[in-house]
Amino acid sequence: MGRYYNGTISGKFWFAIQSSDDASNFKPADYEPGPCNNCSVERDCVCNENDENDENDENDENENNCECQYECYNFSYYFDQDDLDFVTNKIRDVEKQLGHEIIKNLQFVINESTFDYDLDWNIVELQNRENQVLIARWCLGKQIESALENIGECIFDCEN
Repeated sequence: MGRYYNGTISGKFWFAIQSSDDASNFKPADYEPGPCNNCSVERDCVCNENDENDENDENDENENNCECQYECYNFSYYFDQDDLDFVTNKIRDVEKQLGHEIIKNLQFVINESTFDYDLDWNIVELQNRENQVLIARWCLGKQIESALENIGECIFDCEN
């Protein structure tokens, strides 16, 4: 059980350390995450199959004129090549807060095809909570940065 993010990058948010909207730290302050792309929430739908305004429009996404009401608290992030400099600068800000020694000792390694990462969890456990929050954020930022550098975009859904 836990909160996950999936898409171009995937992983699990750090329990009691990392918020589901942590990726917002790598976007401008006015950015709003979008709705989840792969929401699996049950929907309550009311359909009216005899609507006289329906002229079988092929572009109509809702064939039976259904109105669906559901609540999905998950959301999605989209990064593209235009975001790379911003993301990199935010990663550098986190690195300045953590310090060179902590970053070096983490022994962070990222797989440039899956964007999964590994690090020395013993070093993480020795850190205070504030540094653990920053390390979790830095790892997520490095995943986003690696995806942008290698494929030019990064799209992922976050469980809330």
